[in-house]
Amino acid sequence: MAVVAALGATFVFVVAGLWSILSLRGLESGFAAPQIEPASIAAGVSGVLNATFLVAIGIAGCALASLLMAVSTHQTPREETLG
Repeated sequence: MAVVAALGATFVFVVAGLWSILSLRGLESGFAAPQIEPASIAAGVSGVLNATFLVAIGIAGCALASLLMAVSTHQTPREETLG
């Protein structure tokens, strides 16, 4: 289960990176145009913010993977019998 959570978090990070790159390219073209369109700039900023929030979800996925790995490998000390 921890491996699935880690792979899911990795996938989320890759998607966030691609989304951020595409949004920044849209921002670049919006600012480079002779006539600046506020809607294209707003779409680019919105995409960058969404990618940032997606990174936060990826961090939570990594935390979940770490927690699951710690729980699965935890060993309790054996109780010694007195006698």
